Amino acid sequence: MNVTAILRYTGLLMAGLLAGSSISFVAGLSSALDRLSADVYADIHQTMNPLFGPGILGLYFALVVFLSLDLYSMRSVWKSREFVLVAFSLICICDEFAMTWTVQSLEVLSLPANWIDVRSQWERFMYIRSSLLVAGFALLLVSTFFMKRFQPSQRDAFAAV
Repeated sequence: MNVTAILRYTGLLMAGLLAGSSISFVAGLSSALDRLSADVYADIHQTMNPLFGPGILGLYFALVVFLSLDLYSMRSVWKSREFVLVAFSLICICDEFAMTWTVQSLEVLSLPANWIDVRSQWERFMYIRSSLLVAGFALLLVSTFFMKRFQPSQRDAFAAV
């Protein structure tokens, strides 16, 4: 197996994990959170953010590194559909990563009087984030169908020491 395939499949696994967790949050947990009072809603988010933050941000960072290395390994075929799909996948994931980083850095001390409107805006934001992750995962998945099936060259193969 060549380096590009290892990078792609690892990236595909990471993107799938992030997209799946995002969909489960949006589809399942957000409807349950809508039924909570303002205080409980705020407590849940303030409790969850520090717990999920470092691990999820680390997974995003690793995914961005793997996809960047994947693109670098395909630099000679930068006009191919495979390269373009991975590049757009990386753009979706970087955009979502930037949104996540921004949200993780916010600290809510108290909910405003119109907290239901704020919650609705937050949910729309979560749908956008989730859509970006699913789109990035789908683009990466489609890119695997265009992967070149070739024997690894000396520079692409891992050397057994």
